[in-house]
Amino acid sequence: MMKWIKRFQQFIVAVDIKTPTRRRALLLYLAGPEVETIFDNLPDTGESKDFNKVVEKLTEYFSPKKNIMYKTHVFRQVQQRADEMLDQFHMSLGKLAWNCRFRDINKEIKIQLVEKCTSFRVRRKTLREELSLEDLLKYGRTMETSDRQIA
Repeated sequence: MMKWIKRFQQFIVAVDIKTPTRRRALLLYLAGPEVETIFDNLPDTGESKDFNKVVEKLTEYFSPKKNIMYKTHVFRQVQQRADEMLDQFHMSLGKLAWNCRFRDINKEIKIQLVEKCTSFRVRRKTLREELSLEDLLKYGRTMETSDRQIA
């Protein structure tokens, strides 16, 4: 639907339709009777001059629904790979956490880092001392650098 809306917005610029009322009417007409019926049954669709409300409501309706429980499950299962640096693991968790709707993303990432990282030393230090996420990552980088130098 988003592609269609974007193309429609290009069309209304091309044919110079400026009034929101005409834009709204044209969008609903061109979307077809099925979409218009769906739209008519949506709550809070605004007035005839609210073009942006049509775009918002149709985008919301046709956007795929996210299964937050599944996304959270996937996040909780992720473990650091043996060949993965702590910063890479942190970035992977950040991408996954975005879809989980956590109240405190950094807290959840920190917990996952401690639980699923490969470094026993990082885990032990974080459990002994209440490190911030930044300090945990800094310590982990230091441990990884020293391990590489020793090897």
